[in-house]
Amino acid sequence: MLPKLRIASREALAFVRQAALLRHDVTSPVLPSELAVGDDVVVCLHGLFATAGVLRPLRRTLEQAGVRTVTTTYAPGPGIDKLADRLAPLMAELGDVRVHLVGHSLGGLVARRFATRAVDPRVVQTISLGSPFAGLRATGLGLTGGLTGLVLTGLASSNFGLPRLGAELVRDLEPQSAVLRELRLATSTVPHLSILAADDQFVSSPMSHTLASGEVELISECAHNTLLFDERVLAIVERRVLAMAGSRRAD
Repeated sequence: MLPKLRIASREALAFVRQAALLRHDVTSPVLPSELAVGDDVVVCLHGLFATAGVLRPLRRTLEQAGVRTVTTTYAPGPGIDKLADRLAPLMAELGDVRVHLVGHSLGGLVARRFATRAVDPRVVQTISLGSPFAGLRATGLGLTGGLTGLVLTGLASSNFGLPRLGAELVRDLEPQSAVLRELRLATSTVPHLSILAADDQFVSSPMSHTLASGEVELISECAHNTLLFDERVLAIVERRVLAMAGSRRAD
């Protein structure tokens, strides 16, 4: 199979898998039954127009490695700052643990924004999967990117005099937004890893969406949503979490 056709086929399958998982873990956060002081916990954050259900393969990988996970579903519309602020009550429920924030797409932006603004000493690291730190453009994208741009435009437009649903988030995702600029320039002692898809259809140049102070893993023959299910990506996240958990335990 030709590389481009193989990548497109895997991305199409990723959409199908997401569709099947969307109905899960929607109504309330998924929390471990009990946590001990000093446990390592991975808080997984989903992307735009998704639910916590799409993170089940990632959670399964981590839990099989002995790491506790937490997920929560949030509706599209609020800006990045508001979504980051809404993490605070969830974090309060976790108690005195070590937290690893892992987010796909929008979720990675929210994770890093929380880490740089809240300065919560429990946060060990942040990991983003295909997160557009340089913003999104509604033009010049592939088929699925164009569809997302259309939906974003629809969210931001008024309808029958109703308030603009999602206008704040659309503004935050623009390449020149103040929030993204602050994220790119922010200094923090919390380590960050950007996992990027080499064939991400939502961005013109995946490497432009890295953070200057962070590490980068570029996944070949992989598109935006395929990141959620690619075994290479799941293995990288698992290794990174276990490595950071081990280093903290050794202190």
